[in-house]
Amino acid sequence: MENFRESSDAESLDFGASSYFHPEWAEPSSISPRRPVARKRLVIVAPQLAEKSRVSAGLKREFRDLCKTWREQTQFLSDSHEIVLHRAYQRIIGMGAPAVPLVMKELEVRGGDWFWALSAMTGKDPTRPEDWGNFQLMRSAWITWWTADGETFA
Repeated sequence: MENFRESSDAESLDFGASSYFHPEWAEPSSISPRRPVARKRLVIVAPQLAEKSRVSAGLKREFRDLCKTWREQTQFLSDSHEIVLHRAYQRIIGMGAPAVPLVMKELEVRGGDWFWALSAMTGKDPTRPEDWGNFQLMRSAWITWWTADGETFA
């Protein structure tokens, strides 16, 4: 039962998984007119969600700061080499596989030229050669890869 977990009502989880309550799960000894019923929550966690949730708060914070710096300092650049060789972008690449879910979320939500970083971090390139240079098609190829195979990568 590695994909199941019990938790109390008060516990907050960062898994994004569904919670299910059932009145019979209440502890019989906890039922009292003066005390509320203590319910247990069964949380079903898909393995890939559990994996993605293991990104540490420190890594998320560092990624967010580097991403902000990179976007601010490269927003007016047109040379793609300058953009991907920026110090903050290179530090994100240096974070390696644990940061791939963060880069993918950033690509999905805000877009951007994350293809060089993703290729360096994963050793993959799902983009067809004829689609190189077309950001929409490249983005779509990476998101398709992430949905199909990538979530098990990190």
